[in-house]
Amino acid sequence: MFFRSDSQGLSLQVRVKPGGSRDRFEGICNDRLQVRLTAPPVGGAANDKLRKMLGKRLRVAPGRIQIVKGQTQRQKVLLLAVSGTTKVEVSNRLMELTEQA
Repeated sequence: MFFRSDSQGLSLQVRVKPGGSRDRFEGICNDRLQVRLTAPPVGGAANDKLRKMLGKRLRVAPGRIQIVKGQTQRQKVLLLAVSGTTKVEVSNRLMELTEQA
């Protein structure tokens, strides 16, 4: 599973493909959410775009999405700081996201 719930929120495994022709979610591969971004991997632009894109799609403030591993790499672990019913709603949106990709 590409995400799991823990006491801090939801932990999400992501593989980022920066410098693409458009921003999009590409589904799941090797237990990671594949995300293509137009932003270049320079100066944190791709990381910022990733947080904004996920935040908008999952209805979570980008400030509540933290990259806890892989800040300068394509494979990342993100922490979505959500709890309670919000955690369940975001989990459901993540599952819908993978079905639509």
